[in-house]
Amino acid sequence: MTCKTHPDAPHGFDRNASHSQDRYVCECESWEPPEQTKPMGVSCPRCGKTGLQPDSIHTCTPRALVLADALDNPTIQAGAIRHEIAAELRRLHAENEALWEALERERASRQAAQIENVGLKDRIARSGVEQQRAVREATNRLHAENEELRADQRRLDWMDQHAHCADWVDFEPTKRVIEAACGSEFTGDTWRDAIDAALARAGEVK
Repeated sequence: MTCKTHPDAPHGFDRNASHSQDRYVCECESWEPPEQTKPMGVSCPRCGKTGLQPDSIHTCTPRALVLADALDNPTIQAGAIRHEIAAELRRLHAENEALWEALERERASRQAAQIENVGLKDRIARSGVEQQRAVREATNRLHAENEELRADQRRLDWMDQHAHCADWVDFEPTKRVIEAACGSEFTGDTWRDAIDAALARAGEVK
């Protein structure tokens, strides 16, 4: 026997029926679908929904249109739905006010966003100028440090070939450069000052 195809039908081994009939019996064989209850009431001419009460207002469309249709219906007394009409008008008014407030907030938000956008562009522009200035300053500083390193290298090269240093004069600490060729001495507050003085003298001699 073929099983029933109803989606609610149960399926499984019916032990008692199988033993009594000496064959496999499915549970769906003894199952019957429940009777469909017919909807009570009337149906909506717009959406087709059934089971509505004749004296109820079915709002498958906006309630204001339903109330307008009810006013046009000669079988419905206007006084019976007067409070519903008043409530719907107040609801529509409140909804309209809420929409206007939302529009005003949106407009204000857009204006604030535009102002913020302009301010952000100005900050980005200023930030770009400041970054360019910082890059130039860093580049100049690195260039100056590089030139100073080159000058120190020239000083050391000259010292290796033409002079030597001494740290004390008459038991007092000092920065003293002694030229090897002529014994001339040059002093300064720093080793750079003393070597530069010796280099200047050597340049004059040459």
